[in-house]
Formats: sequence, structure tokens, C-alpha cells
Amino acid sequence: MENRIKFIDYAKGIGIILVLLGHSEIIGLPKIWLYSFHMPLFFFLTGLVININLKRYKSFIKKRIKSLLIPFFCFSIILLFKDFLLIIIGNKDFNEIFYDLLGTLLQMRATDFSGSFWFLPVIFEVNIILLIEEYISSKIKRKYTEYIFSLICFIIGYTVITVLKYPLLWNFDAALIATSFAILGKCTKNIFIKSSINISLLKKYKLIVGFLLINFIVGLINSILINNSIDLYWSRLGNPIFYLIAAYAGIFMILIFSMIIKSSYLNFAGQNSLLFYCIHHEFLFPIIKKFLSLFNVDETFFYYPYIITIIMCITLIPFCKIINRYIPILAGKY
Repeated sequence: MENRIKFIDYAKGIGIILVLLGHSEIIGLPKIWLYSFHMPLFFFLTGLVININLKRYKSFIKKRIKSLLIPFFCFSIILLFKDFLLIIIGNKDFNEIFYDLLGTLLQMRATDFSGSFWFLPVIFEVNIILLIEEYISSKIKRKYTEYIFSLICFIIGYTVITVLKYPLLWNFDAALIATSFAILGKCTKNIFIKSSINISLLKKYKLIVGFLLINFIVGLINSILINNSIDLYWSRLGNPIFYLIAAYAGIFMILIFSMIIKSSYLNFAGQNSLLFYCIHHEFLFPIIKKFLSLFNVDETFFYYPYIITIIMCITLIPFCKIINRYIPILAGKY
């Protein structure tokens, strides 16, 4: 889509703020609720905004390399440079930078070779799989082919995660799970765009409350079953049916909520979600934690993650504006 749809940017903005909050070491029921859907939301939005022209597949791939892989490698190099500086001043061991380098190349989350910014390669893989799926669907020309493809991706990804319990190179197992959400997003694109106009405000509020209840209750049950919060990064999905129900309920809740609000900040955050993601955890988060420690702010304080998230949301604004203006390659917008 060349013309941006505001409610999708709002949804991306909400999603990236939830990512910031999740990385701020949130605990308890808020964490269980957040992790039940916030990553699937981004995967679904990927499908919701994608526009594939099979005749221009080379251009499609080049655009994704520019917008996803180049920022990934640029930020990875910057991070390695930061680690090297920490080694010089004695705050980091050389072995750590070695593992970080291997992690950047291997991208195997939740291992010694996890690297950073895992989400960007996964989204790139999702785009390539969606391109393949579009080609297969165009050849088969059968009803529900896309939905079957989505189901197959989820089953394979879920099986690999639960059976092997070890990530594939470049987190391809996570990419398959992500693709299952993205395909459904692609299939329902027109439905959601029409819904943003045709559904009454009262009905939207009712739907939000309904999806919130379903998401929270089912997500809580799923977390209780595994005695932990659901988290794709750590390969914790729990019951597959409960996982999907909670995830889609959360996705629909955020999408409908995004249709009834107006926020210039969420619009900004949504349009700069890549920079929010790449800057906040590896660069901004440790600085803010150090700053708060100077004022003896207790990390065990319940509101601590929310304080950090608010500070990050504010301080990310100038970083994004400077990068967009002077180093757009980092934002994948050159």
C-alpha cells in the first residue's frame, strides 16, 4: 500500500510501545497479557499492509533487503562497535563480542548464538515466504489455498519448536509461525479496511471488550498450563489452540481500538517502529537504567517498567527524527 492507512500505523504504534514495555522487565499478569499477542500483532500487520506483484518480484525482494536486512546489519555493526568499546573500558569480556558476532550471523534466539534484532530477519523471511505462497496460490487457483498454507506453516513451525526445542538457523521456525499470522492478515486486509468505516462506534467498543476478555482469559489459562508467560522468543507457545485464540483475540482488539482513536504520537511511533525496536533495548534501555539508579529508583518497584517505557517513548523521538533526516539508511527509508 502506497497510501498509509492511519489505523494500521496506530496499531503498529501500540504494538511497538508494548514491545518496549515487555523489554522493560514487566512482570505478573500484565506480562502474561502482553506476551499473549504483541508479537503476533506485528506479524499480522505485515500481511495486512503487504502488496505483492509477482511480475515485479525482484523489486519486491530488493525493497525488503533495503528496508529490513540493511538496517539489521547496520544496527548489528553499531552494536558490535559498542561492545568493542565496552571491552576497552573493561565492562565486557571478549568472548561475549565473539558470541554476539556469531549470533548476528546465525540468529538462533535464546541460545549463545542469539545475536540481536532477531525480529528483522524473521520479518524478511516472512515476506519471502509470502511471495512464494502468492506464487503457489496463483498456480493452484483453488479456494482456501492461502488458509491451508497458513495452517501448514503454523503446524510445521509449532512442531519444530515443541519437538526440537531448539531454534533453526535465522529463527526459521519462528518465521513459519509468523507467516501463519501474516497470511491471515493478507487474506483479511479488505475486511479490516472496510470495517474501519462500516462498523458503528458502539459495536467497536463492544468488540474491544469481548476480544479483551477472550484474549486475557484464554491467554491466562495457556500460561497456567505451562507455568510461565507465552513467549515465541523463548519457544514457549503452550497449547496451540489456546495460543492462536488468545493471539487473534488480542490482534483484533488492538486493530479495532486503533480504528477509534486519534494520536499523532502513535502515528509517529507506528511509522518509526523499526527505529523504536532497534534503538530502545540495546542502546537506550541500559542508559536509562543507569540514569534511574543515580536517583536510587528501586528496580523491584511495580511501576519501574512503566517509568522506563515512558522515558524511552519520549527520548526516542529526537533519535528517530535525526536518523530519518541524516542517516535514513538505518531506517530503511533511503
